[in-house]
Amino acid sequence: MVFHARPEELKACKSAILKNISVDVVGRVGSGRSKLLKAIAVELLDAGRKVITISGYPATSHMPLRALELAGFGTALGQSDTATSNDPASALIASVSGYPSVLIVDDAHFLDDDSWTVLASIHAETKTPLVISRANFAADTASPSERSIPSITPSGIMLKLGPLTFEATTALLLHRLGGPAELDVLSNIYRLSGGIPSLVTAIADAATMSGRLTPEMGSGLCLVNSGTKN
Repeated sequence: MVFHARPEELKACKSAILKNISVDVVGRVGSGRSKLLKAIAVELLDAGRKVITISGYPATSHMPLRALELAGFGTALGQSDTATSNDPASALIASVSGYPSVLIVDDAHFLDDDSWTVLASIHAETKTPLVISRANFAADTASPSERSIPSITPSGIMLKLGPLTFEATTALLLHRLGGPAELDVLSNIYRLSGGIPSLVTAIADAATMSGRLTPEMGSGLCLVNSGTKN
């Protein structure tokens, strides 16, 4: 099992999908949406579901069906012989047919319009549940497009990823550092990161690489005052 700092969200998402309820994962950039989706994929594979993962990318958000093609459906990348290629929509429908499946869509706000339309259509026709992640843009910032579970079904649930608690941050740090750490290390990184997972790991990695975090005999990692180093 892949470690993840959000066990309650992971449990809620898995439970919903196994009941064929789609899930909307919403959070700011750096909140750990993508890592949560990877952990969910592992859980669902273990539960016997076929997992199909599709991702949105800023560079391809205006290319029709490109998200599906990049996920391996339809025309092969760089293939010019359209006579032998599959239609991406047909290829995806065939993939979810005949076996309990789930569609996991990361960064749905960057999906091209056609790929999103195909996913919505497949959900309507086959009842295949979706787990999508999308950024929680500020109120005064326009999202590239609206991609949400409520826009395709009234029966889904939403998971809003806020900052991690101190306890969850500690668990993530100890996993990242590979061992115990002193309380001041945990407290300082929590304060600096605001509980944002990507900042937690970035600060820990930077402190380790710079020598600011060093092993302390018998008590785990401690912070070294850079001003005392020669």
